[in-house]
Amino acid sequence: MIPSLPGFGFSGQPTEAGWGLERIASAWVVLMDRLGYEHYVAQGGDWGAGITQAMGRLAPDGLLGIHTNLPAAIPNEVLPALGGGPLPEGATDEEKASIASLGKFQACSEAGVADWLMV
Repeated sequence: MIPSLPGFGFSGQPTEAGWGLERIASAWVVLMDRLGYEHYVAQGGDWGAGITQAMGRLAPDGLLGIHTNLPAAIPNEVLPALGGGPLPEGATDEEKASIASLGKFQACSEAGVADWLMV
């Protein structure tokens, strides 16, 4: 069984806002249960990687493991800066530019960087 993201592939367009990665992951856990799967694994790339990682964080009983081909993480000292907090001490100009870019992406993204890039 291969589910598709709401509004893509075989799925209809959502009728309400809020279908971020965590909600989709929760819906897929419910789907696997309703389909009768007692044990399953999850794999994802691109946006599916974030959903797969969210499923791993949820750690439902039937989920045996996850695999992503877009592993990504943001160091803990950078997370506050993405929300407008202070920049990490000693950040280079290049790092500051990257943090600013990630912050803009997070502000424009329904899911937010911290939701989908954290493993």
